[in-house]
Amino acid sequence: MNDAVKTSSPYVDNRRAIFSKSEVNSSTELAFKYAVHTINRDKGMLPDTTLMYDIQYVDETDSFHACKKGTHVLAYKINILTLSWLKNIR
Repeated sequence: MNDAVKTSSPYVDNRRAIFSKSEVNSSTELAFKYAVHTINRDKGMLPDTTLMYDIQYVDETDSFHACKKGTHVLAYKINILTLSWLKNIR
């Protein structure tokens, strides 16, 4: 195994979700949290990686703010992917 891989710090990946305010502590939200927990517990699934979650809530009748939050989540992910890509081409 490559020494750089052995000594590198664990990668933290944020999983983001947007739920309606009526879904707080719903089975859907709990399933999302449980999936993240299960993946983190099984170190063979994503070695050297820790998943974190960031849950945002929107009013289901407010499509403007739902789209705005969705766009923010996508923009954040695109920035992270771009930074990762740039780091790997050096």
